[in-house]
Amino acid sequence: MSSARFTRCLAVLGAAPRRTHCPAIVALVVLLLACSAPAPQPSPASPPTPATSPTTVPVARPASALVSPSPVSSPSPSPLPSPSPSPAADLPTTDGEQEESAEGGEPEESVEGDELGESAEGEGQEESVEGGEAAAAEPVTETPSPSRSLAPVPVGYLNAVPSPTYGVHVFLWGNPETTQRDLRLARDAGFSFVKQRFEWRNIERDGKGMFEWSEPDRIVREAQAAGLKIVARLDNQPRWARRDGLFPGSGPPSNLEDWRAYVAAVAARYKGRIQAYEIWNEPNIDREWGNRVPSGQEYTALLKASYGAIKRVDPDAIVITAGLSPTTTDNNQATPDLAFYREMYAAGASGSFDMLGVHAAGFAAEPETDPGDVAASPALTNGDPSSTELKRTYAFRHVEDVRRLMLDNGDAEKRISIMEMGWTSDARPSSPYRWHSVTEQKKGEYVARAFRFAREEWRPWLAHMTLIYLSQPDWDQSDEQYWWSITEPNGRPRASYNLIKAALR
Repeated sequence: MSSARFTRCLAVLGAAPRRTHCPAIVALVVLLLACSAPAPQPSPASPPTPATSPTTVPVARPASALVSPSPVSSPSPSPLPSPSPSPAADLPTTDGEQEESAEGGEPEESVEGDELGESAEGEGQEESVEGGEAAAAEPVTETPSPSRSLAPVPVGYLNAVPSPTYGVHVFLWGNPETTQRDLRLARDAGFSFVKQRFEWRNIERDGKGMFEWSEPDRIVREAQAAGLKIVARLDNQPRWARRDGLFPGSGPPSNLEDWRAYVAAVAARYKGRIQAYEIWNEPNIDREWGNRVPSGQEYTALLKASYGAIKRVDPDAIVITAGLSPTTTDNNQATPDLAFYREMYAAGASGSFDMLGVHAAGFAAEPETDPGDVAASPALTNGDPSSTELKRTYAFRHVEDVRRLMLDNGDAEKRISIMEMGWTSDARPSSPYRWHSVTEQKKGEYVARAFRFAREEWRPWLAHMTLIYLSQPDWDQSDEQYWWSITEPNGRPRASYNLIKAALR
């Protein structure tokens, strides 16, 4: 026993009344022994498995050939890095809108005991059934439920846009005789919004400040009468807005102020009547960006101009970034979507949008299939020689990769809006889509399952789900878009339409 410890023991004894009988001597011996015993050391407890935050593997960017165009003539696929698995943690319960759980939105414990969670003692351990010993939590190795790891905080615009909300891309412009028919088809199927193009070249066609409002007025009026909200896609410059004669090709204007004025005019005229605006379409491919090398920085300049113009006249309008082409091509023709999003974030895009637009074609895989499994399958990627990371884009659930990128960039409170999704039935021998064509029956089943998966797994961070298409009245079987549609050009519903209607009802 050390002298200091011995001195402390004597001090304790000295404070007690002196006694000479034997029990006092025994007590003295016991106390001295207790003081000399080494202090017990706490037994090492296995630390709880730490929560794994999503990580980003640098995107391999090989120059890969165009393998298979995505819906609406986009080049081939493009994904993000494989994220490392993070532990499962349940979302707050939702019923159309996000609700707080009884515990204030804290993750729930797994009934099966296979999810990570704190024990009753709060030490991150579970009691052993055998004898009450503390057992270290086993690390989760399987991919977690996406909704549980990708929505750590409340998200915006839940009152305006439930999670998810379903809509369909329609073609009302220049088609007054079929407008009411198509709006009725959309509403009867259970869709709550329609996406319609409001092309700059049609509204301000003849010169700066020379607006033609009769057709957009009609469309907005008819959609409101049908009880459907509108997501308006703004793109496609008029001839006068570029000095290089690109028209009828599509590209950003020579003078950004011309675009800003156009966007502001539309948003002011339809304040409170158009709910959301998608700014451009697929700027990550050259043919949508003036046949120039796609640039996330240049697109962000256009996005910033649009956001400011819209919010100044209609603060409640929702600004959505352009959906990007799901391409694995990485050269002067195209940039994979995740690489393009990173360029946007690096250019300061975060403060200039409300929701991030995504394109989510299903290709050959079923909607629930893990992107890693899709990337590893030559049959599900058409033998694409691109990197495994890039080939994740062939999965509908590639949307989860985009969500992880948002979290990595501090945008957890913002939501994703799917601006295009669907499967094609294009089995024509000459079609580049033939390898992933499905039957109309299968198309309807896959879309219905995708809607269900998103509803169960992606709330509350997913907003719009925009299906392509209700057929344009003048399409025929020579048009690739005809095969993505769920109705015939004459309005007759296909089997896919009826299955989707049954699922939404």
